[in-house]
Amino acid sequence: MTEMLSWVTSTAKNPCDPVIGSMPEKPKWKSYGNQETWKKVLLFREAAFLKRDFGSSCEKLSWL
Repeated sequence: MTEMLSWVTSTAKNPCDPVIGSMPEKPKWKSYGNQETWKKVLLFREAAFLKRDFGSSCEKLSWL
């Protein structure tokens, strides 16, 4: 969790930093393992939003 928070903070401060690298295009996300920090962040985000009670199913996330 600390690694994810550090990555998000660093990326927010300087999104063009070459150390951060770039994320692949959305259709290729499934081919990456869950060890990638950016994917961990996206999985956490999806889980956090899906635990909320949404009014309609069209509001649910389905991008991973």
